[in-house]
Amino acid sequence: MNTNNPFSLFHYSRNFLDDFIFLISQQGKDSDRIKKKSYNRYKVPMPPRWPRKPDRADPAFRRLDDRMTFAVHVAAFLACNSGVWFFHNIRQADWHWIGWFSGIWGMVLLGHLIYITAIADYSKKSHG
Repeated sequence: MNTNNPFSLFHYSRNFLDDFIFLISQQGKDSDRIKKKSYNRYKVPMPPRWPRKPDRADPAFRRLDDRMTFAVHVAAFLACNSGVWFFHNIRQADWHWIGWFSGIWGMVLLGHLIYITAIADYSKKSHG
C-alpha cells in the first residue's frame, strides 16, 4: 500500500493516530504549537469544493455532475428496490409486478451508466 499518497485513507488514519498520540503526550503544554503541528498537515478541504465557478459549459464539471447524478440514481435504485423486496419477503406477498419493477429500473440504470461512460461527449465544442 502506498502510504505517501495524501489522498489515501491509510495516510490520513496513520497521521490521525500519530496526532492523537502526540496530543496525549503533550497535555498541559503550549497549545498553539500543538495545533500548528497537528492540523496543518491536512490540506484537503472538507467537504470537497469545485475549484472554480460551476458552469455546465465546463466539460470537467459536466462529467462530475453526470457522475454525481448517476450516484444518486444508484442510491435511489438500491433504497427503493431493497425496501420493496424486504416488504415482499416479510409479508410473503404475491406481487407479480416486483420482478418487472426491479428489472426495468435496472435496465434504465444500466442505460444511464452506458450513457455517462460511453455516449456522453464531454468535449468543449459539444456544449456551446
